[in-house]
Amino acid sequence: MRRLRLGMMSGGGVDPAADFLAAAGITDPTITAAINTLVNDLVGYGIWNKIFAIYPFVGGTATTHKFNLKDPRDLNAAFRIVFSGGITHNASGVTGNGVNGSYNTNFSTAPMTLAVGGGVFVFIGNNTDSGSDLSNFAGAPNNAIQLTTRAGGDTYARGLSTTVAGPLPTATSIGFFGVNREANDNGGFYTNQNGVETLTAATYASTSATIYGLQNGPFGGGFGNRNHQTSVFTAGLTLTERTNLRTALIAFNVTNLGR
Repeated sequence: MRRLRLGMMSGGGVDPAADFLAAAGITDPTITAAINTLVNDLVGYGIWNKIFAIYPFVGGTATTHKFNLKDPRDLNAAFRIVFSGGITHNASGVTGNGVNGSYNTNFSTAPMTLAVGGGVFVFIGNNTDSGSDLSNFAGAPNNAIQLTTRAGGDTYARGLSTTVAGPLPTATSIGFFGVNREANDNGGFYTNQNGVETLTAATYASTSATIYGLQNGPFGGGFGNRNHQTSVFTAGLTLTERTNLRTALIAFNVTNLGR
């Protein structure tokens, strides 16, 4: 498979797929092919340069799961994940215990300005009904990014905003979910549920708090027991780009990794 050479786009490397696989110590041919295809797809769709961090959660261990494909240096400054509490690591990705398990991405939403927009997306492999997924909740009025794919049968989200979208009835948490604000759009943000979008009017209110996975931001609480297979943090994506990101993540997780 042809590997794209992308200059200085991945923390100083020239081949983000090879850099990531080397950092994580992954040599499995199925994972190697899937990672190469994912990078090629994201570049081909014009999404790669809009990604701040992407966590493929491959390799089955806490060590392999911590690396950011966009910048796979083993540094907090590269948005390396730090896991805490009860997290299960296996070939399906990372799964919380709903009690105290979570992950700190070391990614602040400061780059997600109104000028560039911003979004968080997650591909989930199990159907549970409680807890948060991705959040940097730091208290009103600056609630910024927050995504809970299913709690009490509903999805809730904030998109660089004080406004909560939801409750949006959600029968399953399996698949592709996200919250996104397009660049220079102070009129609303979109919640994405497996390709179905809802627009919610909102006022921009970003913070620089760090995004956490499987808990309700740095305040803690809201621990989830969902299985995260890939998490992605982006600049504001257009509708076409959101659709293409979903296509790329389905190919990566379902078609190429069979999970």
